[in-house]
Amino acid sequence: MNKTGWYIVAMMKEEEILKEMQGIRVQFLATIMLSMLLALFVLIGFYYFMIRPVLELTKGTVRVEKGDFTVSVPIRSNDEIGNLGRRFNIMVATVKNLIDTQYKFKIKQRESELKMLLNQLDPHFLYNTLDTIRWTARLEKAVETSRLIEALSRHFRISLHKGKAWIKLHEEFKLV
Repeated sequence: MNKTGWYIVAMMKEEEILKEMQGIRVQFLATIMLSMLLALFVLIGFYYFMIRPVLELTKGTVRVEKGDFTVSVPIRSNDEIGNLGRRFNIMVATVKNLIDTQYKFKIKQRESELKMLLNQLDPHFLYNTLDTIRWTARLEKAVETSRLIEALSRHFRISLHKGKAWIKLHEEFKLV
């Protein structure tokens, strides 16, 4: 072969090589694009199934920390994060129930204290009134009236047990 033939053969081989390289380049770019698309889907899936539930759980704990016990974290899976969310919801419900129970107990306790104070106020008012009438009777020299009012006052004090649940036997005999 002469120099021109060699040149044509070399040129044909170079064109074929460039065509093949062009094909490889297209395949390489397609592979990179497909890999990037797959990586994007994996990233979206990771966010949706792993990061998002943790962020929701974190937001829920912040709300509970601020005193909101109506928080409920959505459960989307049965994995560890789903179990953690389920336990979180149970814990918040239990704390809310305990707070409600304690709050209701405190309200009942306050009502009982108020009722007790009102019950103590009535006898106290009665005792003071009877005592005033007794002293007025003494000032007017009505000794018998004063003695009767004092006996009535003593009767009320004993019958109301001086605010106690139990009364001594000798005090009961005085009442009789």
